Amino acid sequence: MKKITIFLAMICTLNFSVKAQDESSAVHKGTSLIDVYYGGPNLYGAIFKSLVESAAKSNNNNNGGITNVSGSGSGFIGGKYEYLLTDIFGIGVDFNYSTYTVKFQELTTDNNGTPVIYHYSYTTPAIRAMVGFNFHFVHAANIDVYGAVKTGYYNRTTSFTSDQPGYNFTFTSLIPVAFRLETGMRYFFTPNVGVHANIGIGGGPIAVGGVSLKF
Repeated sequence: MKKITIFLAMICTLNFSVKAQDESSAVHKGTSLIDVYYGGPNLYGAIFKSLVESAAKSNNNNNGGITNVSGSGSGFIGGKYEYLLTDIFGIGVDFNYSTYTVKFQELTTDNNGTPVIYHYSYTTPAIRAMVGFNFHFVHAANIDVYGAVKTGYYNRTTSFTSDQPGYNFTFTSLIPVAFRLETGMRYFFTPNVGVHANIGIGGGPIAVGGVSLKF
């Protein structure tokens, strides 16, 4: 009887110790997390700008061609929310937005052979809204390390505008599906406020940094 009593006491002590450890971790079952972030690079826009610059060098050897190529835009502005269903598993949503514009002009001739300069603008905004499953594999008092897999909606609208007649057109992404794998870390310098960083592929930026809130 004494052995059974001692065994039960050990189990109760162990359960209390594990619970205390979980509650002292940065995140645990029932935790809500909000991340606001900015990330990059905007590879889609940078690649297109490089293609236009390459075309400019090629055309300029022939017809005067493309000049004054410029690019501007934003990285990825986003936010996400997560709720932990267990101490290590959470579910959440992630939304991000990015845009990029490339402008250039071309010296050519019209139908009458008269020299003319046309101006072009290419704009490509994109939005993604994804549902994610998160796995928290390192717990400490103020550190949370996690991995995530996400999928959801993706839309990219590509618009070409110009003062050249008949050149204006718009099209959208053919496959409206986003998918992302990422891993990251949060550091909380107060019980409810911290910073985070992650790296990932697909569905947004390669590298991210921002502010984290915990409730």
